[in-house]
Amino acid sequence: MSTPPPPDPAAPPPEPPSSNPWLLFALISLSAAVLGLIGAATLYLTWQHPTLATPITAAGSLVGLLVAVIGLVIALAKR
Repeated sequence: MSTPPPPDPAAPPPEPPSSNPWLLFALISLSAAVLGLIGAATLYLTWQHPTLATPITAAGSLVGLLVAVIGLVIALAKR
């Protein structure tokens, strides 16, 4: 009778994913460019149509409030 082969050595533990600094830089740059374009479009729109200044300001305030509330909920959920 033959003896069974020895068991394989334990597999090395998986390495944690490394964060690529270029990917982070590209994400931040793209986000800044999109926000800049939205800001420029809003500025141009309120310059050409001054009567829209109040509704655009109210919408911006609402978006800011929603972002703050969502951020607070996420922060509390991680606790």
